[in-house]
Amino acid sequence: MDIVHLADHKEVIPTLAQWFYQEWAYLYPDRTLLDVERLIGEKEPTQQKFPSR
Repeated sequence: MDIVHLADHKEVIPTLAQWFYQEWAYLYPDRTLLDVERLIGEKEPTQQKFPSR
């Protein structure tokens, strides 16, 4: 099993964002679906270090 960063597989981000938005949007009323997509796709500073193979 490979552990990868979502930011490196942007093709799945719209689906994940939609799932998140459908389930949890009521908790974040000021966030749009596009906001969720952007947040999922952001690279974290630690991404340069982990995961490793």
